[in-house]
Amino acid sequence: MTGLLARINEQPRDVLDAIAASMNVRASEPAMQAICARYMAQISFPVGARVLEIGRGNGAATNLIMKHMGAAQRVGIDPSSVFIVMAAAAL
Repeated sequence: MTGLLARINEQPRDVLDAIAASMNVRASEPAMQAICARYMAQISFPVGARVLEIGRGNGAATNLIMKHMGAAQRVGIDPSSVFIVMAAAAL
């Protein structure tokens, strides 16, 4: 990892909150929702599938993706412990 991601745990909380807010805005945009719906419609998930998302951030995009996966179980990891807490709270 390079740049900001390599130092994500060193960032002040206000920076992480700003990043999380932009993730929420992006996931709520109709264009992003349409892209996700088109992409996910092409993937078939077996019942009980487990999905790993690497770099899940605050969970905004993960929650958008999960709307199209039915009963699949999600597992997400992220280098930011703050984002992990945010994602868990968004479930």
